[in-house]
Amino acid sequence: MQFLSWWRDELSACIPDDLRRRVEQRSRRVTIRPARDCVEIDVVTGAEGRTLREDAPLDQLDDAGWAQLEGLMEDAVSRIRLPERSVFRTNVSLPVAAVRNIRPAIELQLPLISPLLPSAVCWAYRTGIRTADRIGVAVFLARKAELDLITDMFDRRGLVAPPIEVASAEGPVVLRAGRARFRSPERKEKRIAVAAGLLLLATIPLTIWAGSAFAVWMGGRALETLRAQVAPISAAARRAEIADGRRRAIAPLTHQAAVAPVLDDLAVALPETAYLDNFRFSGRENIGFVVAGQVDGDTGRAIQKASQLLQVSGEDAEGEEGAPLDFRARVR
Repeated sequence: MQFLSWWRDELSACIPDDLRRRVEQRSRRVTIRPARDCVEIDVVTGAEGRTLREDAPLDQLDDAGWAQLEGLMEDAVSRIRLPERSVFRTNVSLPVAAVRNIRPAIELQLPLISPLLPSAVCWAYRTGIRTADRIGVAVFLARKAELDLITDMFDRRGLVAPPIEVASAEGPVVLRAGRARFRSPERKEKRIAVAAGLLLLATIPLTIWAGSAFAVWMGGRALETLRAQVAPISAAARRAEIADGRRRAIAPLTHQAAVAPVLDDLAVALPETAYLDNFRFSGRENIGFVVAGQVDGDTGRAIQKASQLLQVSGEDAEGEEGAPLDFRARVR
């Protein structure tokens, strides 16, 4: 456990301070609570929170106040929360069958429950107590002009207004959607640069894979070319090896001066699948031998060629394919 604790601390120390601050900022939540004579800003980072106060209403904030507000909103989850007294709340009861279409059902009743024209309000709802056949719904209505004024104040400062909600006993209710997270142009440029860097890093494995695949393909082509060039050389070496083995097989016959050269030529002329074996001598010019191995038509033709120098008797020179041939020969 001590090792794991030490290793965790070491890894944590490797995180750059700037990146650590950015991670902390991502978990920061900012709630702007405008009032008639002030603006209160709740800033919560992790489990710690604090409240800042500007002694001026939102529409009278100076440049310093707006700069502070912009700095707090940057890379934080922000919202504007209006007090419940600034909106009109009413409760309606709807049939349970309207649960899937609550919003259209409330819109039908807006002319009856709204103190203003439906086109002059922004509204939201929160479901409440449900019985066997009815469901209670709390409807919150705010002046559209008041929300437009707040949005315009942010627009004039080059900012996008965060979501506007109202505090209620049931919890916050969003009246108008907005952009919860604000990023400055400089931060956007940095994010674009970071995204481009990450994209380049992500392409490194692909580049390595493509390069290795191309190298393997080129290596395969070179190998096939090399095999094609080496194949005739290997075949010639194999034939030379077989011929040399046949010559060594009849090496004991070298003292038979008249017979040996002819048998040497015959051994070389035989196909790779046949060989001379079981030699029997009688004098300098008489010899018996067996052509063994895989005997076929090529073997017979090689023996017929040797018959021009040897007086062959015994088996038919053509022979039966696959059967050893036993010969007795005499130098002509």
